[in-house]
Amino acid sequence: VRNIYKKMILKVWGFGFLADFIGTILMFIPNLIHFNSNTELSDWWYKNMANAVSYNPFDSIYAVIWVTLSVLATAFFIYLFNLK
Repeated sequence: VRNIYKKMILKVWGFGFLADFIGTILMFIPNLIHFNSNTELSDWWYKNMANAVSYNPFDSIYAVIWVTLSVLATAFFIYLFNLK
């Protein structure tokens, strides 16, 4: 019985960690996208997405939407992985 619980707990923990890693990648994507410096698009992206997602999502509605979608995607993957 102990070995069965140990395997189940490790499996749930591992898949939960994998789902959180997917969410982390989604949250990091705005920081990986760069535009030409000193353009309006670059300034907008830095202010409303990259900086806001990293430090305070409530600075921009776009960052709030991005973070919310990332959390929902993570929750979906946790559900999907634990379903099996």
